Parts: sequence; structure tokens; C-alpha cells
Amino acid sequence: MSAAYSQDTILTVFLGRGLTAEGIRQTLEDFAETGLVRNLVWIDADSFHESSSEVTHLATNQDGLPELQRRPFNELVSRSRTTKLHIGVINVIDGSEGMLHAEELNPLVGIIDSVCSHHQIHRSNVMIGAVAATLDEELPILRGYVNLMLAPEDSHSPGTATVTYRHGFSDHRFTLHCVANIASLYGLWEGSTSTPIEQLVPAKGSSFRLVRSFYRRIDGQAVQARLKEKILSTAENPLPRLDIPGKERTAQYAENPDTFAQKAAQEILDEFRTPLIGEEAAAHVEKTKTISGSAVVKQFFSVWIKKMVTTPNRFFAEFSAESKTFAEDALQASVYGNSGSGTRVGDRVTASALSGNKNQRAVQSEDLKIRYAADLQELWQAYANTAMSLLDAQPRAIAYGENGMRTPSVVHTGQSQRVVVARRSADVIPGPETNYGDGLPVEVKVAVDVEEVPPYDLEGVAEFERRLAKESDRGQRGMGQVIGEFKRWQDQNSKSFAYFVGSGLQNLQREMESQEKRWNQEINRLSQQGKSFDGTGLGSRVFRWLGWVSFWSAAIFGVWWAAEYYLAETPMDISRWAVSFAATDTAFKWKFFGIWFGIWLICWIAQCIFETRDEIRFTHLRKDLVTELDAAKKNLKISQQAQLRIQVGYQQFLSVSKIMGALLERPFGNIERARRESPIPINSMPDSVIFAEAIPDSDAVEKLTRQFRRDLYQQGWVSERVMAALNSASDALAAESGNSVNERTLFGSTGEGSYGDLARLSDFVTGEKFRQTDRSVQIWDDITLQLSQESHEVRSGILNSLQIYRGGEKVDAPYQQPLKDLVTVGFFNGEIASEKGRVKGILSLDPSLCMYQPQENESDAIGISEVLLQISEPAEDADISFVRPQQTTFDPTLFDRMPTNEDFRSENPAESPFLDRGNQSHKRPELPGTGEF
Repeated sequence: MSAAYSQDTILTVFLGRGLTAEGIRQTLEDFAETGLVRNLVWIDADSFHESSSEVTHLATNQDGLPELQRRPFNELVSRSRTTKLHIGVINVIDGSEGMLHAEELNPLVGIIDSVCSHHQIHRSNVMIGAVAATLDEELPILRGYVNLMLAPEDSHSPGTATVTYRHGFSDHRFTLHCVANIASLYGLWEGSTSTPIEQLVPAKGSSFRLVRSFYRRIDGQAVQARLKEKILSTAENPLPRLDIPGKERTAQYAENPDTFAQKAAQEILDEFRTPLIGEEAAAHVEKTKTISGSAVVKQFFSVWIKKMVTTPNRFFAEFSAESKTFAEDALQASVYGNSGSGTRVGDRVTASALSGNKNQRAVQSEDLKIRYAADLQELWQAYANTAMSLLDAQPRAIAYGENGMRTPSVVHTGQSQRVVVARRSADVIPGPETNYGDGLPVEVKVAVDVEEVPPYDLEGVAEFERRLAKESDRGQRGMGQVIGEFKRWQDQNSKSFAYFVGSGLQNLQREMESQEKRWNQEINRLSQQGKSFDGTGLGSRVFRWLGWVSFWSAAIFGVWWAAEYYLAETPMDISRWAVSFAATDTAFKWKFFGIWFGIWLICWIAQCIFETRDEIRFTHLRKDLVTELDAAKKNLKISQQAQLRIQVGYQQFLSVSKIMGALLERPFGNIERARRESPIPINSMPDSVIFAEAIPDSDAVEKLTRQFRRDLYQQGWVSERVMAALNSASDALAAESGNSVNERTLFGSTGEGSYGDLARLSDFVTGEKFRQTDRSVQIWDDITLQLSQESHEVRSGILNSLQIYRGGEKVDAPYQQPLKDLVTVGFFNGEIASEKGRVKGILSLDPSLCMYQPQENESDAIGISEVLLQISEPAEDADISFVRPQQTTFDPTLFDRMPTNEDFRSENPAESPFLDRGNQSHKRPELPGTGEF
């Protein structure tokens, strides 16, 4: 068939007449009703008089269902997409009632040609006759047509013995034989992609050829469905084939899944502890115990000199400050009162600004969450990579910082050749099918008011359990059984990698809360310790007091003596001690006051010494205290920020786990398992027609499954599936919502409960619409393409195990030699040939015209339909053995027995020579093939 045409644009038109042709038409209708044949038109030659005459149209509608209609021929052609026409004349050799000679056919063909003037037309003439058929005139050979005669024989294959159909045999099998050969010749079988008879050209003169066909249809859809199910099944994680040069090796399953998952989770939590909680601040204390003696003396002397020199300045500065403070306090008390302050009054005035500060803090908190989410992108990328590596053993970036490409230590430690993977994806990250809550009774769902909860969401599980317990306390009916089922579900699903990561995050959260409490206590302790520190010690205060005593006692003594000696009104009023002191010489006076000055000087120097010691000591103590207090405050802030970071990270963890769980649970999506049921008749068929089904449980299917799984599930196979699914989901979400997802920063966006890309994508991926998508289409197309291309190696093993229907029951098919090996094997049965035909050799095959055509079905990559046509050498009318009626002699008594009046009635009408036995319309014989389907 030319590539320019398809079977949908080719219309096959049959012309026939008589009872046998009517039986063929009815059988074709039965075949069309069961979906075995399609797209043909049957024209009854006796009722076709004009282009609008009704004809029978057998086709399939838009839904792929068979449809039989009676339609005017011109309307049928004009409304179809037909571009090419096959006209097949069905000439039944049985007397003269079923034959169409050229003079009868030309008017009918003229009508067809007028309607189909723009179509390419191929004309053929198929003569049908049993062995020893009656022929009382010439064979209906049509010039310009491909003239063929169906060989009235049947066999399983060309190389086996044949059984002939003899004239007068009224069984329906001959009609089935004719219809099967016609369907093979004209490519009418459902799924056929070519028309074999189109390859033949008309012969010269009045010659024709014998033809026989063999049709086999092997349905491989059951095998294909089984292969698809077994190849793409990931209920148990496929053991990946390791990429080791020189030899082929596969990974092994973990012997202890719980320990395997727990160690993998702990490894990633330890690796990313610092990004999660930050680094703890340490107090840097100056080590004074190791300072040298000379340095101590030098530092002490420097500070002491400074104290000595700056004493007057310090005195006046302190005096001025204390005076100023006293005056300000007095003013504050007189204006605002003892209980008021300017600051408090100001606070009340600006109270409206507090709400603005709260809003600002809320915005800052959201900004902080976005920043923390971006900081944790590397963690969740490593988490997803670890989950995939636990299934396919591929080295990925799972460590913090650079050079993080490796496999988890539980997968491959590097100390041995052993590579271990998880047995199930649920042992890594459980998918949505593991969630709890979908199958709960409606009343329980309404009462609890919580959506499905995944097993790795420990916070969600705790909240779900709390609500169940609350409803149980209220006496909710059936809640005890639900709680029991919930506990069992918890026990069964609390040992996955995701569960241990979620548990680790909660443990970190509690650890940070404990640290916050500890640092608060430390800050309070250090603050109280700072209040107990004094600026000067007891020694400096004592000598300061003695200095002031010595100074003011000398000053008071001098003022008192001056007042007594110089301010007395009469000499008699002067005290004796004042007179005695005045009578002393000047040297005594200098000595007297010098001793007093010396005592004061000693006190001052001692005071400065003690102040220097206290200042140096206080400075170092203060430095230590301030450093420790600052460190404690920094650690408090770190613990508080860590809690917020872990909260943000936990929401990201839930979203990433939802995405990865859904994709790992169904790496190929919801695999489409619907198969197109091929029409396989259970009725008896000619031996030359075989409808068989390949057995899906054969050893060849298992072998093929292992071959494809070995090639498909190589080390790192998960990445390709997950990335393809993520890209598909991102594109679909962008098309649906109008907002694209940035795949480069996906794991750095905010998670569950937010409007970040991660949260939006996780909701989309776990939605029913995306989960029901079949993402195996492309990979299965590649597999089916490979299956169809490897027909010799692959199909030979699979299609050897077949089942067929015999007597309405399915039985194992016997071995059949391939038709493609039998194209020119065999001879036609000699019962049909005359002695002249045997001599000329029309029973021999013409190798140049015999043809084998395999016809693949688009929906069935394994099954195949194949047709073998075997065509004889050219034959003439005299080469076929027909029964030709002999000319009987005239009976002279016939005139004597003729009736002489209209009331004549024979006693035995059946014996009357005037009875037209060929037109007994009162009892129409049953059509061949009636009631078969």
C-alpha cells in the first residue's frame, strides 16, 4: 500500500448477488459487530439502480465502536474522507444466480464511477466456488480486473494437508472460509495496515489465478500489561545495577531497615547541625595569672602616678557631678513628684507608636523566616539527595559545604565492596498512601477536624492523637477502635528515614529551648554578680577617711588657734594653750604642722595605692564579667534564633517530604493499566485463521522482565524520574496558577503553611490530579519500540506460548511454523483442477506473487497480525473441474401432458415438470452462516 494512503481513507466496496453472497454479507456484518473487520460497503447488485440507492456500510464510529448503517451510496461517499476505492466483485459460481458478467456489471460500475470520479479505483473480481461446482456458462472473467478464484480448501498452514469444500456442502464453515479469505485479501481485519490484493495487477486475456490465504492474529496485550506491571513496579525498591567497570553487580537490601534509616538520619542531622542552630559564643577571658612581675610593677606604678596626679581633678569632677545629680533629682521631684518621670510621661504620649513597632517586628520576623529558609536550602537539597541515594546508591551532594558528593555511610562505607539500599520507598520517605485519616468514618472526621497526617509529621501526629483523646473523653462513638488503629499505624510507620529526621528536628528544638532557659539563668546570675562589685575596697576607704581626718583636724586646729589668738578682744581672753603655742618658735610650729601634713600625705599615698590596686583588680574582674555576660546574651540570642530557624526548617521538612514521598512512592506516576480488548472470536473458525493470545506467565516473559529491569534500574535511576516529575509539576503548576516556580531556589523557599514555592509545589504534587498522571508514557513507549524492533529475538520466545479457542474453550495452541518461512511452500489441492489443469500446473505457486505481510497493532507492541497469500500460476476456464449440465433430449410426450384448461391441478405437484423449483418463494432456505455469531 502506498505511504500516501491510510486505511481510514480507503473504502472497500463489494458487489454481489444471490443467496451465497447474501450469506457472505451477513457474516461480514457479524464480523463487523464483533470488531473483527471494518470500513466496507456492500452493494446488492439486484437493488442498486442509481447513485442514491441504499447500501450497507460497515464502519467504526468516533468512539471506536462498530456501526452498521443503510445509507445512500452518493451521500456515503461525499461525507467520507475516502480518497481511494477498492471495488471487489464477489462472483459465486453456483449455477448462474450468483454470477455477475461484464454486461450486467458495467451499468453498476458506471454509477459507482460517476460518484467516485475523483477517487483512485482498484478493481478486482473474486470468484467463489466449491469443488465440483455447477457451471452452465462461461466463467465471469472481467477484463481490466484482478481475477482471482478462492481455492476451496482449508488447512492450518501451507505445509499441512488440506481439506476441501465440496459443492452441495451446506455447513456454515464454507461461508466463514470465504469471508476470512476476503478479509485477508482486502485488508479488512481490524488493525490491518495494508491491502494485499492491491499489490496484484490485472492479467492479460481471460486467465485468472487461484488464491488461498492464512491469517494469524496473536494478541500480546496480556503479556504487555504484565510486562508493564512487572517492569515498572517499585513496590519493592528495584536493586540498582552498580556502575562498576569490568563487571556487573547489584546492591543489596538492608538487613535491619530501622537501624539503616536511623543512622542515615543522624548522619545528615550531625552534618547540618551548625546551619540549623548556629555556633555557640564562648567568653574570652584575659589570663592575668601568667603576667610577669616587672609588668605588674610597671602597670601598678603607672596607674598609681596617674592617680596621684589626677586626684585634685577627680575630686572636683566627682564633686561637680554629685552636686549636679542632686540638683536634677530635686528639680525632678518638685516638678513631677517622686513617683513620676519624664520618660514615663513620654511613653504615654507615644503609646500609639507601639502598634507600629509591633507591625514592624512582625514584618522583620517574616523577613527573618524567609532568610532562614534560604539559609537551609543546602540542608533540604542534601535531605532529598540522601533519600534518593538510599534507594539507588548514587553518590550525591549530601554534605555541608564543598566537596559533599558521596553516598551515605549506611549505603557504602568505603571499607568494603558491599552496597546497601532500602527495601521499600516507605522505609525512606512514606508517600501519601501511607497517610492516616483518609479511611476514617465521616463522623470521626467531622469531630476531629484534622486532615490526613503523614507519619513523619510528629507535631501533626501528636495533635491528631490529642484530638482523638479529647473526642474519646466526650464519649464519641467508636473512638476507642479508631485510637487503637491509630496506635498500630504509628507503630508500623515510625521507623522511616523521614521519621527519624523529623524526630531529630524536634529533639534539636527541645535542646534549644533548654539552652534558652539555661542562658537566661546565667544572665541573671552574672547580672547579680555585677551589682555586688564595688569601685573601691576597704583599704582605700579607710585611708581616705584618715586623710580627711588628718586634713580637717589640722585645718580646724589652725582655725581654732587663729580665732583664739587673733580674735580675742583683750589679752586676758586668750586661752593659755593658744598663748603657749604662739610662744613656741617657728621651727616648732613647722615641725608640728609638718607631722600633721606627713600623716595626711601618708594617708593620701596609701589611699592612691589601695585605689590603684582596686582599680586594676576591678578592671580585670569587670572585663571577665562583661565578657561572660556578653557571651551569655549572644548564646541566648543564638538559641532563640535557632528555635525560629528549626521551626522554619520543620515546615520546609514537611513540604520536601511530601514532594519526595509522593515521587518516590510513584516514580512513574499512576501507571495506566487499561488494555484495549482485542476482538477474539470464540466461535469455530477456518483452520487457516488463528486468533491466539500470548500467555503472560511464560518463562520468556520473566526473562524479558529481568532484562528490562536490569537496563532500567541502574545506579542513579531515581534522579531522572524525580527531576522529570518536578519539571512536569512545575510547568503544570505554572500553567494552572500563572505563577512559575523557581526550581533553582525551590528548596530554599518557605514550606508548609506559607505561600512559598515549596509549599505550593508540595500541595500540587500530593494532589489527586497530579498523582493520577501517568508519567511512564515516554519510557514505556521506548520499551514498546524496543519490543517491536526486536521481533525475532524477543517475540519468538514470548509468542511461542499461546492459547486459542476451540469449541468455545481456551486451550493451549499447538506449535505453528512461522508463516514467513512458508511463503512459497506447498501446492493447491488437486481436487479442484481438471486433467488439463493438472497437466498445465495451475496447482503450483507463483513465487513472484506470493506475499507475506506482518501488520503491527499500534496498541499492541508484542502481538502481531500476519497474512500469507499464496497465488497460483495463471489458469484458464478449462483448467478447473466444474460440473457442466448435460443437454437432455426432447420428450415427445410433453405436449400430451400439457394442461388444456385453467382448472388443471396435478395430483402430485412436486412431480409436475412445470413447477419452477428455482423460484419457490413460499419457503426461503436458511442463508449460509446464519446464527453463527
